[in-house]
Amino acid sequence: MPAKIVFVNRFKHEYLPGHYYFITYRIINSATKVLYRRRLKNLDEELEDLKKQPITEASRIRIITRKKQIKRINSRLKDPHYKPNLWLALPQIRDVIKENLHFNEGKFYDLAAYSIMPNHVHIILKPFEFHKMNIKYSPNLHKCPLSYTVYKIKRYSATMANRILSREGQFWREEYHSILIENEEQFKNMIIYTLLNPVKGGLCKDKLNNPYNYLNPSYNSLLEICHV
Repeated sequence: MPAKIVFVNRFKHEYLPGHYYFITYRIINSATKVLYRRRLKNLDEELEDLKKQPITEASRIRIITRKKQIKRINSRLKDPHYKPNLWLALPQIRDVIKENLHFNEGKFYDLAAYSIMPNHVHIILKPFEFHKMNIKYSPNLHKCPLSYTVYKIKRYSATMANRILSREGQFWREEYHSILIENEEQFKNMIIYTLLNPVKGGLCKDKLNNPYNYLNPSYNSLLEICHV
């Protein structure tokens, strides 16, 4: 059965029932200038490719979008006072995210692993189908159980984090990235990547000696197999 292609806020995702997904979402204005320069290079290349193609209404819209993105990134790069947001470094905000992930576990998804970093979150989960969630949903707003699950996680945590920060407005970036996990080898690799993320970032020395890393005990054997 082929995966269903779903567009959420212009971003493309693959959805296949009964599969795990590696999901990443970030807080707003959290990219470093190094990442912005890398993104700018990619956008410039995409824009040049688009200009070489026959002009259609769809390509015209993409060109306008890329130009806006390039302008926004250039503005950030020229701002000497720009500092990336690292709100997730605050323990009280990390705790909100952690508690919410476990609160919804078993209600909306099976949770395999996660890592909460200072500016982004990695999660590996398997969304339940809508009938198992036992909820009312809008097909126009929630294109599939994956998009609904991410929406629910982000909405609650954003509300609570803004209260802690005494601020209003957008907390998470609009988009999220998802990878459909298709086999056990890929699942294992995604688990290892998730748990090692804070170690490679210099935030801790041991992947499991970190209160903001989580591995479902059902998958402890994966660590033994990989000798990690």
